[in-house]
Amino acid sequence: MKILMILCVFGIIWAEDISQSLQQECDGGNTIACFNLGLMYHNGKGIRQDYRQAKEFFGKACDLRDQGGCDAYRGLNEAGY
Repeated sequence: MKILMILCVFGIIWAEDISQSLQQECDGGNTIACFNLGLMYHNGKGIRQDYRQAKEFFGKACDLRDQGGCDAYRGLNEAGY
């Protein structure tokens, strides 16, 4: 049980490090990082699920001419986010 708890804590810390790293890359114009952050927020993988944040990052990816980002942004927009 202790091992499971330790693994969960390390998983959370690792996901936070990844999301911060992706945030920096996205801010620097990396479309893949923006799209991946959108996916993380959309799916709640490693971070709290937040469709509005997902839409924001998909929108950034779309602005950088990523068609997948545009499609995901449009889908969330149509869903009311």
